[in-house]
Amino acid sequence: MASGKKLDFYSRMEEQKEVMEEICQIADREDVDLVVVSGDLYDTFNPPVEATELLYRTLKKLSKNGKRPVVAIAGNHDSPDRD
Repeated sequence: MASGKKLDFYSRMEEQKEVMEEICQIADREDVDLVVVSGDLYDTFNPPVEATELLYRTLKKLSKNGKRPVVAIAGNHDSPDRD
């Protein structure tokens, strides 16, 4: 997912919100049974609050409020204390 990615000093948060929404829509439309998120959940070890909130909102929506399993595997940019 790599939430919080910037291009130099340009925030890409709006793009990330659109992509996360599209992923949720595809999961719903295809009626997937399980979502696996592998790799980096964030782009940095200490992500901005907005990126953390986007990730949690997206995971909640992907899980259909806990009705669909979501497995998230942290990557090397992710803090073990955070996730």
